[in-house]
Amino acid sequence: MFRSIIQLILLTLTAIPLVAQNSDLFIYREFENAVKKGTRTMDGIPGSAYWVNSTNYKIKASLEPVTGKISGEASIVFSNNSPDDLKNLAFNLYPDLYKKGSQRNVDVSPEDLTDGMNLQELIINGAPFQLDKMQRNKAKGLIKLPEPLKSKTSLSITVKWSFTMPKNPDARIGTYGDSSYFVAYWYPQVAVYDDITGWDALGYEGEHEFYNDNNSFEVELTIPDDILVWATGTHLNTKELFSESYFKRYETAKKSEKPVIICEPGEVKDVLKPGGVKTWKFSAIDVPDFSFSVSNNMRWEAVGLPVENGKRNVLISSVYRPGTDSLVGEVITLSRHIIKYFSEEFPGIPYPYETMTVFNGSGGMEFPMMVNQDVENDRWLATYVTTHEIAHTYFPFLTGTNEKRFSWLDEGMAVYLPLSEQTKIYGGLRYDEMTASNLSRTMGTQNDVPLMIPSHFVQGGAHMIGAYARSGMAFLILENIIGKDIVKKSIQDFVNVWKHKHPTPYDFFFSINKSSGKNLNWFWKAWFFDYGYPSLGLNDIDLKNGRKFEVVKKGHFPVPVVLEILFEDGTVEKISKTAEVWKNGEKSLVLSVPGTKKIDKITLGSPKIPDVDNSDNILNLTK
Repeated sequence: MFRSIIQLILLTLTAIPLVAQNSDLFIYREFENAVKKGTRTMDGIPGSAYWVNSTNYKIKASLEPVTGKISGEASIVFSNNSPDDLKNLAFNLYPDLYKKGSQRNVDVSPEDLTDGMNLQELIINGAPFQLDKMQRNKAKGLIKLPEPLKSKTSLSITVKWSFTMPKNPDARIGTYGDSSYFVAYWYPQVAVYDDITGWDALGYEGEHEFYNDNNSFEVELTIPDDILVWATGTHLNTKELFSESYFKRYETAKKSEKPVIICEPGEVKDVLKPGGVKTWKFSAIDVPDFSFSVSNNMRWEAVGLPVENGKRNVLISSVYRPGTDSLVGEVITLSRHIIKYFSEEFPGIPYPYETMTVFNGSGGMEFPMMVNQDVENDRWLATYVTTHEIAHTYFPFLTGTNEKRFSWLDEGMAVYLPLSEQTKIYGGLRYDEMTASNLSRTMGTQNDVPLMIPSHFVQGGAHMIGAYARSGMAFLILENIIGKDIVKKSIQDFVNVWKHKHPTPYDFFFSINKSSGKNLNWFWKAWFFDYGYPSLGLNDIDLKNGRKFEVVKKGHFPVPVVLEILFEDGTVEKISKTAEVWKNGEKSLVLSVPGTKKIDKITLGSPKIPDVDNSDNILNLTK
């Protein structure tokens, strides 16, 4: 027995690849293994053996508007495109977040505790599966397949289920009065099996977000009369359901450059043709998930936007309660503006879907073609949340990044992509300055951990600092180093290569290196792998005689150098250096003040750049 154990250990050791020699970044062994297998490369592009799975869902479901109970039946085809024969099958059972006794990182009201997702029937390839043999933990379900699913074959699944929506809204889904719901994470979902970790075994605890394959959906939602439905995808039977006059408004909105009110709250009952219960049909192709909302008491406003030089038209909808919030009416124009900006200017990637609906519910949460948000009576919040959530279209929906493990890659991008335009839309929104101030307080503290520590290990404030602030600032400093035009091209290259796939941070780093023509590993290492903080200071070498001074890099993180020189005659000269001046590990930068005018004061720093200690950022020669 002992000899067998030793042989097993030796066999395991021989399977461990050596640390990659062509990168000075620490590489997780999972990624090294993927490179060895040919699914990944050190150039930021998929390997020749890369694969990704997909699932086709045909769902029929109903919603009881008074109780919030959802009942559904789905026919699912899961395609195993991997080289592996799969002995197990994993499901995401997200309503189990509300199950009594479930592990979670968020508070749930006692009145919202339920039995979670009630699975009533599960059939695998035509054979019933005993549900008591499913291992369920942390909103995850794992089954052992009767027979392994062979590589390059498909599996058919039939499942029936029900669950009840929580009575109270949270940051992602919710009940908003009688017959108004935002519904997401509502169906049994086949988990991701990828080339990095195999089955995604991480459960859902309400704090960290999601990871999905690129899938397709055909969904039929049976809803009582006088209730409208908005959902991911294309509405297939609008003409069948809508009365003639409201169908005309709907069609007019698709091509209108200005918002069209399709219906007011009091008109909802007139929108639909008479006849009782309605079945709404939707189709969505090449999306990671499907969500929907319903209401009988909201204003529905919509506008069209041509994309790809008019080849396609996007229908943008805002569904909100007029009068309860003076700013929700602005969301429709904000949404159109930012989708146009993303499509035509930055990152310059056409919006890939046919619709976008922003629902006035709670929190601020993104879904393919859907946003749930409560913007309150706050222009700052309305501008930020709307633009941020729609930015998630590109990360993680178009590029299937793993939010559970590296949430900064989608959240940081959703901070960065709309940032400069946010300030143009509303001058009071200076998110870069707020972020710099926040990081000046928090970086280098115990709450500040390297971004390459997987997100599911990081909770609370530490997770928020990294996923949003530290990563968003890193992308701004990247722009400072290589320029916005090159960032734009690099993001386009990355999205085009990894669209509908599962890129890791290494794929991102190496792709940007390749597209920019620069080895940025010195930058990635500091901002994404290391502990530390940014801090610069000033030192007077010989200002009075030799007009020389020194910028000292006290902290570990490379940041831009921004200087303002005030002369005694009142004139000002500004000097800026990109963060690349610290590329080779420099600890100081010696500069000379040109000319002969007498120097009054030199000031270092900017409200857009974090500095944990700015006590030595001024050299005052008049004192």
